[in-house]
Amino acid sequence: MRESARYAWWLVIFLFALTIFANMAVFLKLFTQGSGGSLRENNDSLAINFTVRYALVVHQFAPTVPVATLLSSLDEQNSWEVQVSSAVVRAYFGLEGATKLLSQAEALPSQLLSPAQRRWYTELWHKTLAEPITAEAIPTRLQLLQPTTSPLVLRLTEAILWQKAGDKARAEQIQNELLASSLPRMLLFGLLLGLVGLAFFGGVVFVPMFLLFVKRGTWKAPSQLLERASPFALDPLLWGIVIFMLLILNLGYLVSTLEGLGIPDAGAIGYLIAVAVPLWFLVAMQNQSGEWSQLRWFRKALWRDVGASLFGYSAYLPFLFIALLIAISISGALPAEQTNPIGERFEQTPTLGYFVWTFIQAAVLAPIIEEFLFRGVLFGVLWQRTGNLWLSAFVSGYLFAVIHPQFLGGIIALTIFGMIMALTYAYTRSLLPCILMHAYNNGILTLFLLAFS
Repeated sequence: MRESARYAWWLVIFLFALTIFANMAVFLKLFTQGSGGSLRENNDSLAINFTVRYALVVHQFAPTVPVATLLSSLDEQNSWEVQVSSAVVRAYFGLEGATKLLSQAEALPSQLLSPAQRRWYTELWHKTLAEPITAEAIPTRLQLLQPTTSPLVLRLTEAILWQKAGDKARAEQIQNELLASSLPRMLLFGLLLGLVGLAFFGGVVFVPMFLLFVKRGTWKAPSQLLERASPFALDPLLWGIVIFMLLILNLGYLVSTLEGLGIPDAGAIGYLIAVAVPLWFLVAMQNQSGEWSQLRWFRKALWRDVGASLFGYSAYLPFLFIALLIAISISGALPAEQTNPIGERFEQTPTLGYFVWTFIQAAVLAPIIEEFLFRGVLFGVLWQRTGNLWLSAFVSGYLFAVIHPQFLGGIIALTIFGMIMALTYAYTRSLLPCILMHAYNNGILTLFLLAFS
């Protein structure tokens, strides 16, 4: 098996080079042939949904808080879609300024509409919010307005129209439904924000302490992952990465084949195959004789591993905050199609089963397979080969980032995250803290998107 490891090295280099080249090609294509909108504009719908739900909950439980203050963040956005949504929310709460916002919106850029369409739809929104309407005309009006706004804002519009048509009972029913769907989302958001905020301030303290320990030599990493083994001991494990990359790069063909065989849920089955086969290979390898069989993925120290995962995730959050500030500052220049792989699943309202599968895939399966391969194998092989902990952590973190096609909007944060998980693995010699950190990150992101969607 060791003799074939050199081929695994060349295949790993080729597959990652291919992935990097493909990402660069896609990114350049988005710049030149994208919709013309920016990543910042693409996130407007999330901002609108959050602001609307937040205003609904605050207005219900703290009526003394002026809703206009809550809408100020929307009023500052130079987008036709945001201005129209803000006008609808103002009309829904009976605030002044809806007509003025619509008048201003006509001159603002739109992500989807041509100038002629923008003028026509602006006039239609003027008519919708300012003029009476009959009950019979409401379904047709809503159908006409549907392409220009989010389902949540359209639902607000429906409540306004039924109120105008004199059916106050139906308008109140819609209002109650909106509040009932918004309250648990805002409670979830508040809980997540509190937990992340607490972890963030913990990280502000932990990172300087850790760096101080490293400087003083209190914690000094060994020169290799397996100190009594050769630098080439772990090379055969690279075949696990080769198998995973080949399956992921050809996942579309695998799913199409499964669909052709009449297998239900082919997408889920295909992803499970891409996860299970590399893991099976690594387990089979560890049961064979060889220096690599000395490697242990886990240690019998559950609470220490849980503590290390919380420490590591807290240490990551300050860096994530800085990376997000950088991403936000350049988001106006990034193409709108650049999005988060998890976020793509929430572009349309998911069913409960769809959300559960997304959560399992993001917060359970992905952390397990990616930590085995990128920390357990790739980082371990690089560290064993080079004897340089920090360089190995950086390279494995960067390659971990490039398989997540988030381009400039996410590659900095993911590289840092990969490095911190690699250092955590080096300290604990266990993959469990890394899996837990990865699960925290993806799980919280998935729940945040559920609250915003």
